[in-house]
Amino acid sequence: IVNQASLARDLGTNAPTLSEYLSYLEDGYLIQVLPKHAKRASRQLRGMPKLYVTDPGILNATLDRMGHVLGRKETMGVLAEGVVLDHLARHARATGGRVSFWKDRADREVDAVLEHGDRFLPVEVKSADVDLGVQAVRRFLDQEGGDWGLVLHREPKIGPRSTEDGRVLILPLAYFLAGLD
Repeated sequence: IVNQASLARDLGTNAPTLSEYLSYLEDGYLIQVLPKHAKRASRQLRGMPKLYVTDPGILNATLDRMGHVLGRKETMGVLAEGVVLDHLARHARATGGRVSFWKDRADREVDAVLEHGDRFLPVEVKSADVDLGVQAVRRFLDQEGGDWGLVLHREPKIGPRSTEDGRVLILPLAYFLAGLD
């Protein structure tokens, strides 16, 4: 979650200039600045956005400078989230939708919410514990409504499946990426 006013101060610029620079980076699909999902626009404006670096080259360079090793689970999780968000953002832009993130009052969150009008799809990306992803998506559905959600994971030995109630589709990341145009 990024406080753009603080970031602008840290960079020695002002918030409007920073916002313009961030929009250039978004237009180039290098980053995604996700607003907080809220049913009412007034609530959405109050939430701080979340910034994701979605370009794998920039992300790798950033992580390498921070001393992270690419083979680590946490690093691979960040890369997976970035790739998913990049695909969701491109899909949203092509279809007139948008992507946000969701966080409740107890600080539980869902990585992305694909929005089209009053319909939305919560998407959680998990490197390890798929059950935690299912819980997060269910919380979103219970609190915000919606028919179903999606949990994407990196475990190649677990094929596609859904929860017993059919509300959460659990899908290997490779299937998700292969199914997008």
